[in-house]
Amino acid sequence: MQTLGGTWWERRRDRELAALVDELAVWGHEGLEDPGAAELAELIGRSAREVALSRLGEVVPAAAAHLELAAVAAGTADAFRGAFLPQVVRNLSRARRHLQDARGVAAPARR
Repeated sequence: MQTLGGTWWERRRDRELAALVDELAVWGHEGLEDPGAAELAELIGRSAREVALSRLGEVVPAAAAHLELAAVAAGTADAFRGAFLPQVVRNLSRARRHLQDARGVAAPARR
């Protein structure tokens, strides 16, 4: 299933990585260019630690928990190293959903 610009799974993986970059901008990580899953996992983990130590961690502990789960999912995606793209995409998608959940629970506390 090879097409111009990579396989369907490669394009889906790239879209998930781009979506994670967009979600990370909410947490102060802007201007990322072409990061891999390992780099994203590290940034998400750093955000989780920062939130846990901040006022948000006291008010909305679920935000830090969702960020930590997102970091684990991105790290799991990296562990596959592209060997099994459906699993990589699944874990990147899971990381994106956890980032969205963290943003959702933290939004009222950030105001």
